[in-house]
Amino acid sequence: MNPIRSIIKQAFIIVIFSFLTGMLINAFHPKGYVMVGASRMKEKKIVYITADEAKIKYDGGSVLFVDSRSPGEYNEGHAAGAVNIPSHPASAMMRGIEENMPFINGPRELVIYCSAHSCDSSDVLAAEISGLGYSRNIYIIEKGFPEWSGSGFPVSSSK
Repeated sequence: MNPIRSIIKQAFIIVIFSFLTGMLINAFHPKGYVMVGASRMKEKKIVYITADEAKIKYDGGSVLFVDSRSPGEYNEGHAAGAVNIPSHPASAMMRGIEENMPFINGPRELVIYCSAHSCDSSDVLAAEISGLGYSRNIYIIEKGFPEWSGSGFPVSSSK
């Protein structure tokens, strides 16, 4: 057998095996990745804001704050009045959206935050809510809850 053909065949098998292993691990991991297409993110009105801008909206009472972190993180401390819809795992996210649908479909826009600038849970949750037909802007606090609480803004805990 041609050695180049053998190498290509082995590389293909390794790539397929790696892909399937990754998908299997993702399916059972509590913080598995929810696949969201780039076009889906571009179509929707997702706006990144600072904690100061979120505080202005908070003071105006025109938004619903949504904490996309885990229930444990939420219970440790969250923006006062925020509801918790964890974005991971996907089943918990869908259950949280369903339970909070009356608030989500209410007259207020959404401000979503997670645990830091580098987390993706607010993006995942915003994309999912937007994909379900939410037509207003969804605001994401860029630096998450640490910026909100570090600025001395209202925080509650569920302990």
